Amino acid sequence: MDQSVGQRFQKLRHGIVSAAFIFVLICFPIASHAGGLAFAPLAAIAGIAGYLSVDARRLKRPPLVILTLALFLMWVFTSSFWSPYQDPQLLTNPVKLLIGILLYSGVVFLPFGLPERVKFFVPVSLVIISSITAGLLLFDQVTGYSLSYFVDPPKPDVHPIHRQNTTYMNLSHSITVLALMTPVMITILLRSMSRGKIYVALWILTLIGVSILGKLAVGLVAGVAGLLIWFLARKKFEFTLDVVIGLGMISILFAPLIGYGMNYLTPEFKTSISPSWEHRIEMWAYVAELVSQKPFIGHGFDAARTFDETFDFRGFERTKVSLHPHNAGLHIWSETGAIGAALASATLFFFRNFLKSRLIDHPEAQIAMCGFLGAALMICTFTYGVWQEWWWGILFLIGSFILIALMNDS
Repeated sequence: MDQSVGQRFQKLRHGIVSAAFIFVLICFPIASHAGGLAFAPLAAIAGIAGYLSVDARRLKRPPLVILTLALFLMWVFTSSFWSPYQDPQLLTNPVKLLIGILLYSGVVFLPFGLPERVKFFVPVSLVIISSITAGLLLFDQVTGYSLSYFVDPPKPDVHPIHRQNTTYMNLSHSITVLALMTPVMITILLRSMSRGKIYVALWILTLIGVSILGKLAVGLVAGVAGLLIWFLARKKFEFTLDVVIGLGMISILFAPLIGYGMNYLTPEFKTSISPSWEHRIEMWAYVAELVSQKPFIGHGFDAARTFDETFDFRGFERTKVSLHPHNAGLHIWSETGAIGAALASATLFFFRNFLKSRLIDHPEAQIAMCGFLGAALMICTFTYGVWQEWWWGILFLIGSFILIALMNDS
């Protein structure tokens, strides 16, 4: 009787975990096309499923990288107490980040706890959802955002330019998601399809096309970086992983010096590049100066939202910092100081050890993971805010996709 009850409970648990994971896969293209904010709850659902799927004894021995990440996040949360930013929400941003990442972390257990019959379909599912995501994006771009406007018609009280910019930003996020998916996509295509190289070429051309149509240089930069790292990892996995993680640590630890170096770029050079990159140069130089004011503990969580100094930007007055520094290293330094930078770098170091031990016998997962991390490093260096929940969510999701799809290869 007890054994029968236990079997039914195990079956029910597997059913819930499978349904939750399939739901995440189905919603993936929609979340990506809508701007990515839904990746935070989707990652939370996947993480909860991961916790449900695993033996409770494994939870008592979490990987060291999770413990280091928790320590980093606790320091990030603590820094909010001296931040000049007054969060009006009942559930404040640092609390949401802390709770969110605790939930997202459960995805590390999915490769071990997801039922085998579900794992079997994951590779082809990733190809399908990535293709749908790319198709929706390309269609919206070539038709003047007709799909976005059909689903969410422009409101008369919203200026058309503002609505257009909002849609542009949503689709830009989708481009970066495709760049992150590229390494795992090409790995699956090459191993699973007789004409894999043709499909890989089509995928790369699609990524280039949507990046050009979306006028998003970071999409191309991240895609190229992911591909280069992917090729390098095919030859030397451990060396490549060390390079990527090492570059990530350097980009954090030496971010203030890099930002300070922006002061030496000439006005002629700044005006010769695109406005968005000129703005980044001004922003990084300014934030590096702010780091020097509070180098050890930083200005506090979300303090960048209060950095309101302006400058003359090609004839217009503009704030130097747009919500965040658009550079993960400077963002961490400016708000959590050297302590935060050291803890973030330590987290990356132990993440390296975690991947080496988990992927030692899985060469396809090795190259896909390295390529994914290379693309993520480029995006973190040039664009999103480091505390954005949706960004953490998509990183956890795609990382788990790689492990689930490729760790169980024969």
